[in-house]
Amino acid sequence: MEKCINIDKISFLSYNNIVGRDTLYTRATELTFKRRFPSSVTGTTVWWFFLQRKILYEHLYLFSDESGVFDYIHNNFFVYGGIILIGEQEKTDWTRKYAHVESVIRKNHNYSNNYEIKATTINNTDKNKIFRSLNQCHKFGVIIDEQRVIKNIWSSKKDKQRYLDFVYKISVKRALQDLISEAVIIPNEIDRLYFYVDEHTTATNGRYELRESLEQEFKYGTYNLNYSSFFPPIFPDLKDVCVEFCDSSAPNRRLVRAADIVANKIYSSIVNGKEELLLKVKNLTYIRQS
Repeated sequence: MEKCINIDKISFLSYNNIVGRDTLYTRATELTFKRRFPSSVTGTTVWWFFLQRKILYEHLYLFSDESGVFDYIHNNFFVYGGIILIGEQEKTDWTRKYAHVESVIRKNHNYSNNYEIKATTINNTDKNKIFRSLNQCHKFGVIIDEQRVIKNIWSSKKDKQRYLDFVYKISVKRALQDLISEAVIIPNEIDRLYFYVDEHTTATNGRYELRESLEQEFKYGTYNLNYSSFFPPIFPDLKDVCVEFCDSSAPNRRLVRAADIVANKIYSSIVNGKEELLLKVKNLTYIRQS
């Protein structure tokens, strides 16, 4: 068997012979192609082959919630947490899986269909059961040490909200960068980001500013404070950033409840002095911000 294959030979290979007849280019078919050939095939060769095919754009769906109270006088920590789903099919699959997990808990406790299953309404055993069900799901989070936040941030509601928006945005970006570095996400295949955020007391103008901040970061890129450096967006072909503030009790927004479980797990770990447990959690990227 040949140990390598050059670009001229690849140019004569049938795509159907490699991954199956009439198969479209997806992340799965790319991995199939890479497994088909030895590691000596260069990345350039692999990408040359796939660039001949039309890019199939995908959407990213991010569901998030918060845990704790942003008030340094009475609290030490505040947390954002959530899940990241890649493509419509993954969102559909996880919606179905999470609905099943909730239905089992409802049945075990005789909860009515109107009973909202959130971290504040169920016991620790059930919370851990739900969290384990998310093992294969990509998760993100950020821990804010409120005692280390500069005091000027607390001077007005607007300053606090802008700070929280910044921290939220950075935590999402770090998680997405991790997925890109692991080749889970291919940057130029993402054309839309959908953020589903648990609704809270944020004013209407605050909601607009969050969307604007996320759009600036992921669609247009950002400058540093004195405009001497520019940071390009991580998704070069991004067309839109959508932000929706949701009622987590709604049946069609149950994945916001999954985000609530993630946020609560991060929060309880840090409050109880067990942050080291988070390092063992599968598919979780989180940062600490102060």
